[in-house]
Amino acid sequence: MKALKYFLILGLLATGFVSCKDDDDDTEQIKNLDDIPKGKAKLNLDGVYLLFPAVEHDICDFKVFEDSIGGVSILDGEYFKYEPGYSCYSKSNDSLAVSIRRSEIEISSEQLKGIIDEEILIYMSPDNGCDTLLGRTNVTLKNGYDAEKVSYRRIEKDGDNKLEFLFEVYYVINDIDGRLYNVMVSMPYGTRVRHYDYLTDIVGTLKFGK
Repeated sequence: MKALKYFLILGLLATGFVSCKDDDDDTEQIKNLDDIPKGKAKLNLDGVYLLFPAVEHDICDFKVFEDSIGGVSILDGEYFKYEPGYSCYSKSNDSLAVSIRRSEIEISSEQLKGIIDEEILIYMSPDNGCDTLLGRTNVTLKNGYDAEKVSYRRIEKDGDNKLEFLFEVYYVINDIDGRLYNVMVSMPYGTRVRHYDYLTDIVGTLKFGK
């Protein structure tokens, strides 16, 4: 269980709840933002792309920076690792986040179901904050990639207060390199109607290939 707790605490759920750094700190960590469309920032992760809003006056002005969200998961009873990933937080509201990471090993579509089954158990364990499994569905992203989406309600304690978040993980296998990619979104549960399309539109920009 310690290994599973490590995966969750230092892994996905860490992505949405760290404080934004000063602008200078963020700027030092921005990487691979070439060929930027107007009003967008492009994250190029070795040929895997996401587009983020990067407009100074935008209420959801996102900064892209490298973040250590490495962790472990389980495949056929054995642990495997995810590489450190990238997170993008709202400058004006650091409870909004989109993150991406990938497995160190190739994953087949036949293996994916078992991985998701295991990760649901991890997220729903008592120490890991997710108290409700909201859904598990097959979806097609805007760029045409098939994905499996798992949605949770997550509780975060802030002193005597409890904060509720909507947390979603999109599982996508890249046919080019055979690896599993997680794209994750996190937002306050009470503002999900206002922020959901904004964040999931970023997920829809996922593109594999040079």
